[in-house]
Amino acid sequence: MKIVFMGTPDFAVESLIAIHEAGHEILMVVSQEDKAKGRKGIIEKTPVKKAAESLGIPVLSTKRLREDRDCIERIRSLAPDCIVVTAFGQILPKEVLDIPRIAPINVHASLLPRYRGASPIQQAVLMGDKESGITTMRMAEGLDTGDILVQDKLNLEPGETAESLFLKLGTLSRSSIIKTLEELEKGGISPIPQKEEEASYTGIIKKKDGFINWNLEAIVIERKVRGYI
Repeated sequence: MKIVFMGTPDFAVESLIAIHEAGHEILMVVSQEDKAKGRKGIIEKTPVKKAAESLGIPVLSTKRLREDRDCIERIRSLAPDCIVVTAFGQILPKEVLDIPRIAPINVHASLLPRYRGASPIQQAVLMGDKESGITTMRMAEGLDTGDILVQDKLNLEPGETAESLFLKLGTLSRSSIIKTLEELEKGGISPIPQKEEEASYTGIIKKKDGFINWNLEAIVIERKVRGYI
């Protein structure tokens, strides 16, 4: 299939490479703008941009896609079968969701509708969950509200950290997105609506979230340490 891929951090690189290795045609990659890193403020490309360039795939960077007419029209001109979004960091406007011939797909690191939003991996550790997973969904206008296409689970190990879970879910996302694309191509998926009454949300992690209140129960403190390392 012809794909436009949208993503930004290391987590999204796994899906990008899997799609490329599966033989799908990645027409273009869209990533967030390069940003200054560290005390010296050195401008660095996003991990997805670096990966795309190494694969010889054209890349567009955008600060705010919703207002970037050039980027939107470029995507439209490519007429993709699917747009695949993994940790892009922006909510796509309806006019972009309507572009692909088959579907706009999001790869999300939780068992939706649990933990919609920006930090589902950390939240799974903080809450002491026994399992997590990858959900692919047909994107809708809301925040991670689309119908479920594929859902793959894995168990959390005792002492699981956010870092170790990132790696495991990144690996799992490879098979999840390929399975999704294969089933969509042959019409073998019946999307399942999410149960809104079971939905929960996570936010963007801030520096203050890492502060520890030593009056909390030991298990809560221990999970917080594992959730933010």
